[in-house]
Amino acid sequence: MIKSLISKIVKNPTLFYAMSIAATWANAGSLLNGITTAQENGIIPYLFWALGNTLACIVFGIVALKIPKLVNVFDSKIMKIIMGIMCPFQCWISMNGIQTVFSTTPIGKIGGIIIALVSAIFFIVLIYRHGILSNILSDYISWILVYGILFALTGVVLISSNGGYQVLKMGTDQIAIGIKNCLLLIPGAFLYPYYYKLLKYKKQRNFGNSDKF
Repeated sequence: MIKSLISKIVKNPTLFYAMSIAATWANAGSLLNGITTAQENGIIPYLFWALGNTLACIVFGIVALKIPKLVNVFDSKIMKIIMGIMCPFQCWISMNGIQTVFSTTPIGKIGGIIIALVSAIFFIVLIYRHGILSNILSDYISWILVYGILFALTGVVLISSNGGYQVLKMGTDQIAIGIKNCLLLIPGAFLYPYYYKLLKYKKQRNFGNSDKF
């Protein structure tokens, strides 16, 4: 299976890079923020939030490819220090999101913490041993898992709710909040160090006869 995925990356690397960027961006924080926005502000503000969340990766891809020197800027020592300081907080938010999602299920808060820690350790070891290509592969597989879990959870919720649904307001009085969140989200992708590593890897990588980890 791994060899098959690597072969696909070799044939169409840009597609897999784009999927990896999107998978990294669509983390637990996005899930929790989306739910909070929909429940507290309404459907319309949520749609603006979703628009900004979607455009973030697209804008980054367009701008980063149009400005080659951008990668060099973020590869400088000062930017590595700044973004390195931010990384633990980004990881913490994702781990906290995983714990929060599972805390409302039979797995519970402690189970959620264990899953978050095990997931973090697994990816640290994976990337340490196999490099950035393993992250691209795991992102591809994660999309399959995400959609599988999404449909499964939706089915469980529909069955367990017994018709008791929360009716969301339209939020026409909070459109300004939705627009603000949309505009704040769009440049957010430029603060992800992994994206610049991925672009640098794209330039340096010569698959040729080295289609292995």
